[in-house]
This record gives sequence, structure tokens and C-alpha cells, in this order.
Amino acid sequence: MKKRLPLLLTAAACFLALLLAPDAARTGAVEGLRLCAERVLPALLPFLFASRLLCGALPPLPCGGRLDRLSSAVFGVRAAALPAFLVGLLGGYPSGAAAVAGLYQEGALEKRDAERALRICNNSGPAFFVSVVASVTGGVRTGLLLYGIHAFSALWVALTLREPDSGGGAHIRRIADPSVPELFARSVRGTAEAMLSICVLIVCFRVVQELLTAWNVWALLGIPGALRGLALGVLELTSGVLLQQGQPFALPFCAFLMGWGGLCVHFQALSLAASAGLRPRGYCAAKLLHGLFSVLLVLAFTAPRPLLLAEVAFLFAASAVFPSVLKKYAGKKSQTAV
Repeated sequence: MKKRLPLLLTAAACFLALLLAPDAARTGAVEGLRLCAERVLPALLPFLFASRLLCGALPPLPCGGRLDRLSSAVFGVRAAALPAFLVGLLGGYPSGAAAVAGLYQEGALEKRDAERALRICNNSGPAFFVSVVASVTGGVRTGLLLYGIHAFSALWVALTLREPDSGGGAHIRRIADPSVPELFARSVRGTAEAMLSICVLIVCFRVVQELLTAWNVWALLGIPGALRGLALGVLELTSGVLLQQGQPFALPFCAFLMGWGGLCVHFQALSLAASAGLRPRGYCAAKLLHGLFSVLLVLAFTAPRPLLLAEVAFLFAASAVFPSVLKKYAGKKSQTAV
């Protein structure tokens, strides 16, 4: 009963909020549905379907090859996860998570590698940067620069959080390649389920935002107008980015939000992972690190002061050797315990 108490309190609070402010909830739901119809479905559905189709059609990569060993050493995951990383950077949130779940369900990834890959493969794509972010930050060139920073930060997060492969565990192989009609039908079904979950989450978070605004929560918490977009973006990405237009810190705020992704995106990714039976430990910490790395790179590009560049170089160098230091510390700790 104690474990269920937080869930009961949250559910009761949500129900009470809907009763007290039905007009705000209705407005949020309508705006969420409009956002799904006008932006999310047209931009995301084709990429989700293509990622499902691609992951189902990919042949399994040979185990133990050079690419496999290089990927394990640099990123901490087997080479079979690299297509999901590419899909995530091209298709955007949450195509990478859907690709990882699809590879695991298809048998191309074992569970340990799939759970590690979820931390680094769920990223934003160029379409969102060129359309939405560029309109906020002042042009397509700036949007493409932020996308390059986003992609580089994603690679650096993978390098920072890599875990050396222990060598254990059998690789899962596909038993048989699916036929074209079977693969097509399975991709359609998987895309429909994913889009339904994504749209429902977007509508729910839009309702939450409207309730917070209707009750003037931002003023009660003392959050100034310039930071409200950032606070909203922590919850839902698109709304937070659009509210950065005309703000003095639009570039670093947008960079952070695109790396972080927003709780709405995280719920989408975690729901896709849960449907595949995966539990991505450290996922939110990895996305927070992604946002922080992106901010540092934006500051280095926009204000290239020697001290700041030195700080960025030191941080990236420290993150590059972090896994080795952590492994050595863990080894000493285990020897002491024995």
C-alpha cells in the first residue's frame, strides 16, 4: 500500500485538477490535438514507419568483427545498435527509441545492449531544427549549427557513458527473415501503436501546461517570464522551444531543451521501451548530460573566450577518460570488499 500511495495521490490530484478547471483542461486538450495533427503526425509518422521498416529489414551484423569491437570500445554497445543511433539522429524523437525497441524485438540486439542503447539513441532530427528551431533562433543556418552541436553532443554522451563489454551473454540472432508483406504489416502496426501513445502523451502534457498557466503557478513560484519557456520545455519540448522566440538566451536554452528532450519525450521513449520489455537505467541522466554538453558547445561557438574554451576542453577530456576511471575505481572497491 505504501508503494501505491504516491500513485494514488497523483491520480487524485489530476482528477481534482480536471474538476476545478475544466475549461483550461479542454483548451489544453484541443491545443494538444491540433499540435499532433499539424506538426507531430506529418513530421514523425513517416520517420517512425521508415525506422520500423529499416530495422526489420536490416540483416544481423556479424558478431565479434572489427566494427563490433570498435563500437563496444567507443560507445559501449554492439555495432547492431548503430542503425538505431542513425535513425534517431535522422528521424528525431522518439524514432531512436522505437528503432532500439524494434531491433530488440527483431532479435538483432540482446537486452543488455538494447537498454544501454536507449540512453544514447533517442535524439532529435534535422527536420525539427530546420523548421521549428530555425524559426526561433533566426534562420536555417543557425538551426543547422544547433543540429550539428546536438549530434556531436550525442556522440560525446555515448563516449562518456560507455561501459566496457564484459564479453558475457549470447548474441541473439533472427530465426528467419520476414517476408515483405509480413514486415510491412508489422511496421504499420508498430507505428500505429507508437503514434497513439505519443499523441496521448502530448495531449496530457498540454493539459498540464494549461492548468499551470490557469492557476498562475509560474508567478507563485517566482519564475520570471524569460524562464517560463525553459520550464515548460522541461515538460514538453515543442512548447518550450517556441516560447524562446525573442528571448535573450534563446540559443543556449534551445540547445539545452533539444538535448534534454522534455518529460513528454521521455515518457514516449520509456513507453516504447516498456512495451518491448526493456528498462533503460540512467536514461534521464544521459539526456540531462546531453543538454549540458550542448549548452557548453553553444557558448563556445557564440562567445569563444579562451577561458571558456579551456573549460569545455577540460570537461570533454575528463568525460573521455571517465569510464576508465570508473572501472578502475569499481575494481578497487570490489577487491577491498573481498
